[in-house]
Amino acid sequence: MAKCSECGKEVSMPFKCKFCGKKFCSEHRLPENHNCEDMTTYFEQQRNKKIVYDAVQEEKEYREKHSSSNKGKIKGFFNKIKRKFKNFLNPPKKINRSYGGPRNRGPFSDALNSSFPDKANVIILGIILVGYLLQMVVPGFTGMFNLDPTVAYSQPWRFLTTIFLHGHPGHLIINSLVLFMFGSILERKVGTKRYLKIFFVSGILASLSFVIFMNFRGATTPAVGASGAIFGIFAALAILAPEIRVLFFFLFPMGIRTALVIFAAYDLINLFLYAETSLTASIAHLTGLVIGVYYGYKIRKNGKYNKRTSFI
Repeated sequence: MAKCSECGKEVSMPFKCKFCGKKFCSEHRLPENHNCEDMTTYFEQQRNKKIVYDAVQEEKEYREKHSSSNKGKIKGFFNKIKRKFKNFLNPPKKINRSYGGPRNRGPFSDALNSSFPDKANVIILGIILVGYLLQMVVPGFTGMFNLDPTVAYSQPWRFLTTIFLHGHPGHLIINSLVLFMFGSILERKVGTKRYLKIFFVSGILASLSFVIFMNFRGATTPAVGASGAIFGIFAALAILAPEIRVLFFFLFPMGIRTALVIFAAYDLINLFLYAETSLTASIAHLTGLVIGVYYGYKIRKNGKYNKRTSFI
């Protein structure tokens, strides 16, 4: 039994007010029925807290909106470029929320993606073609961007730009044809990101090995071409898809791994017997081949590639 704090009535099951903590009968249990001052104080405190919170949030939003920090703008700009590049390499899956399936991108977009799943390879081929056209029409262009062992260390862009230059039309046609056939297959198997990694790592390290080798021999002959990167593509594909058969020199059918061994043997012989007179950069070929084999086995061990070979 307890007395109601408002009317003094004896009650067996009193109600306790959550604001003031006093006990009341059923008639006076509500805060407004016993004029609870603590309730008024509580709601006043909550209103004050909300006003302060809103003022802080408004000040924060104003500062973020009107911030003129050059550092923040530059950082945001590079983050935007980085995000777009990642989306290009690995496009996010778009979901149509209306029914939970893939979003219909339109007939033109679907046709483009179906026709060019190997978009990075197509872009690289385009850059190679543009590079050769510039070689023909811009005086001194080749000398500025080829792989000259005497100045490569002081002009490091040459390690990359030489990949997109070629010595003559036959050189361009053969490299482009091989890259078109095997680069497309490899990109479909391992994805755009891994394909680009294999291509550029093979090409740049092939250029580096060529410069080191030529400086060691005291030679000054410059080099151009994507052969080192292409050997990396070819070697990685030989590890991942040994079932592929190729026409060696467009005449003799054989397995892709057999062709790879023959190319490697030829470059080894050429490297040690005819290094002073040969026009082919055998050391670059062999470096690209080793890098391609490494990535091929690494991807094969992880198992994260398309095991079905596609030629279309």
